[in-house]
Amino acid sequence: MIFISHQHKDKEFVGDIAQTLSDIFGEEKVFFDDWSIKPGENIVNRMNTGLEECKYFFFFVTRNSLESEMVNLEWTSTLIDKANRQIEFIPIRADDVNVPQILKSIKYLDLYSNGMDTIKTQIIEIVQGQETNRKYPTYQNLEAYVLRESEKELKFFIKAKRFFEPNGKFVLVTKLDDKQAEFNLIGGGMTRNSFNPNAAQLGGENANVFFLEIPEGVKKGFKIGLSFIKKVSSDVDIALFHMKTESKFERIPTTLINSEIDIPTS
Repeated sequence: MIFISHQHKDKEFVGDIAQTLSDIFGEEKVFFDDWSIKPGENIVNRMNTGLEECKYFFFFVTRNSLESEMVNLEWTSTLIDKANRQIEFIPIRADDVNVPQILKSIKYLDLYSNGMDTIKTQIIEIVQGQETNRKYPTYQNLEAYVLRESEKELKFFIKAKRFFEPNGKFVLVTKLDDKQAEFNLIGGGMTRNSFNPNAAQLGGENANVFFLEIPEGVKKGFKIGLSFIKKVSSDVDIALFHMKTESKFERIPTTLINSEIDIPTS
C-alpha cells in the first residue's frame, strides 16, 4: 500500500502523481482520498486503515500541509510507527519551505527544485515499477502570457507556476519559415536555436518548427521572455509547446495580456 499524505489545496499536482502510481500498481494499492474514501464512509476510520496497511508513505511538504492538523497527525503518527514496522517514510518538499527539523535526518525528495518529471521517476524507482498511461489530468507547471507588442511582434512570457523547470526546451509551430519570421530570447543570453521545416502539424496541415533551448531552465518567481517577429504582413496561426522529450510535446496554456504589468508576480 502506498499512502499519499497531502493537503487538499495541493491536489492539483499531487493528484497527477497519485494517478501515475495508481496506473502502475493499481488503485487498490494507492491510498489517495479521492478514490480511497467513498461517500458516507467514516473518514478517520478509513485514514487509519490506510496508515496501518501502508508500506510506502509519501508526505508532500508544503505550506498548506504544514498548517494542516490532519496531515500533521498522519505524518507524525506514521513516523512513530516506523520504529515498530517496516515503512518507507519519504518526505517530498513541494514548496519553498524547510522540511520539519525532525525529518532532516531522513532523505527527502525535492520536487520544488527538481521538477515533476524527475520526482515521478524517483518515486516510481522507490516502489520499483514502470509508468503507463495516466487518467488523471497531467499537472502543467508552465504557463505563458502573450503580449501583442505590434502588428508583427508577439512576446511570450513563460513562468513556472510552482516548481523549478530544469528543461528549457521550447518550440513554436507556424506555417511561416525562417525567412518570414524569427523566434528569439528577449534580452539575449545563452540559447540553442534551430529551424525545422515541415516538422509538425498545425490545423491539419504541415507546419514549421522554431526550436529554442534555454540551458538554465525556468525558475519559479522569474519569467522567460520569448519574441516571435513576423517579417510579412499576413496573419498566421502559431502554437507554443514545451518539449518534454524528443517525442513528447506539451502545449503551454497561454493568457493574453495588454501589458507586462498584467503578469502575476506570485
